[in-house]
Amino acid sequence: MRLSAVLVLLCFCFLAVLVYYAVRQETVLQKARIRLQVITGEVQKAENKRVEAKQKIEELSGPLSSAADKTDELTKAKTNVMKAEKDISSSLQACNTHKAEIMKSWNAAEENLKKLNADKEKEKKTAEQEIKLLKEQISERDKKLCQFVDPKNEEARKLCEKAKAAK
Repeated sequence: MRLSAVLVLLCFCFLAVLVYYAVRQETVLQKARIRLQVITGEVQKAENKRVEAKQKIEELSGPLSSAADKTDELTKAKTNVMKAEKDISSSLQACNTHKAEIMKSWNAAEENLKKLNADKEKEKKTAEQEIKLLKEQISERDKKLCQFVDPKNEEARKLCEKAKAAK
């Protein structure tokens, strides 16, 4: 009996150890389940944040792509404007060169006109002097002729009267 009591005691001890390990295993499993639930919640939150971030990226990429398109358009427009500015600048330079040539020929023509006017005035004065001289010569000739003309002749008298009146 003693043997059976020792055996029963040994069985109870073995059973107590098995119960202890089973309870310990169960608590470890329960802690693991709780940790798994916590980690699963965290993973779910992280997944939700990732999805939200992806949606925000998609929302922001729409205006960003349109802004990139606008940037490309503005770059092309800037290139076109710079090309037009270069063309206009070269055209302006050609116009300024042409203007300078025209002004040069204008000034030369103006000088020639002044010279011609001055020459004209000199020739006019010279011609007036010659006319005056010729009138004087004609007047003197008429005076000399009047001395020899018959005063009875009507035409000769008229001519002499004109010559006397011219004095």
